[in-house]
Amino acid sequence: MKNIGSLTMICTAIFAMLSFFVPPAITTIYYHNNVAFTDPEWTMNYLPSSQIINLINEMKTLKIKYQMIDLGFFDKFFDSGHWHPVIDGSMDAIHAALLPKWLAFSRIYAPEMKLLGVVNGNTYLHVLGTEYGDVTPAIPQTQMHENIAAHCQYLINVFRLDGIVLDFEPLTNASTADYIKLIETIRNKIDADKLIVVCGSIDLTVLNSAYISAYKDKVDIFLSMNYDTGLITDTTYKSYVSYSVKLISDVFKNSSTRYVPLGPGKYPEKPMHNMVENSHNHSLAVVDAIARGAVIYGSGVWWFPGIVESATDKADFLQYWVNQYTPQSD
Repeated sequence: MKNIGSLTMICTAIFAMLSFFVPPAITTIYYHNNVAFTDPEWTMNYLPSSQIINLINEMKTLKIKYQMIDLGFFDKFFDSGHWHPVIDGSMDAIHAALLPKWLAFSRIYAPEMKLLGVVNGNTYLHVLGTEYGDVTPAIPQTQMHENIAAHCQYLINVFRLDGIVLDFEPLTNASTADYIKLIETIRNKIDADKLIVVCGSIDLTVLNSAYISAYKDKVDIFLSMNYDTGLITDTTYKSYVSYSVKLISDVFKNSSTRYVPLGPGKYPEKPMHNMVENSHNHSLAVVDAIARGAVIYGSGVWWFPGIVESATDKADFLQYWVNQYTPQSD
């Protein structure tokens, strides 16, 4: 996601208005409505059956109800990441080569989980239908949208997925109207009971509440990807996440669209991602937003392999999010 490090001063001001505290126990199910983005390698390369079962059991431990299974990037070669010579909304089939085995084991060992395919794309090429650097679409925008929708339909029908996750970046105010057109094209291609999920940003300088509201009742779940902010302190990161979650939540109140704030699974530090972006801080920030009135459907992690491989992040996600659930609300 795009850098919002320039918002540090804003975050400091926001923090002055917020009061972090340990709220009383909240009796609600959303601590157990979690999502996770899986490793693309799991459906591209061979995995022993025992390893697949172990990974699924890890998801069950963390109360993952929605698997977001990465199936590739439109118009990019899976092995090199280079653009196809013809940009027409196509996707390499190898991305789903071993998907049937993964899905079969998931259906057997976690029948309660929803299995959704993640498709990635470029906003300029695939949503707006315009050039991106020196890369130019080979077809008009309308046909591009039709091709992308047809591939989503193919993935859902052939692999019997429960829905599709759209991650087209950068998601901006200027692309909203065209993105809604793409979403509507996809909706017209797939069955009504199949889910459409959109990945959004918490960078409110590029995707403000007025534009976020355009997704109300157009998608089943709106994910805010709460990482790669460029923020460098626990305080500024938590305060900005809490502020953004509350604001986005307010947009989707009284609509059929469910809102899920997505935290980072542990992954290498880089300029836009500092170690303050972790399960501990993200969970505390979302709990704080709830205490101030935010209504969310669940939470989760972008990079599930990272959170499983990090004992600290896994323990923090369990302690500060999953285990906050109290069953008397059911």
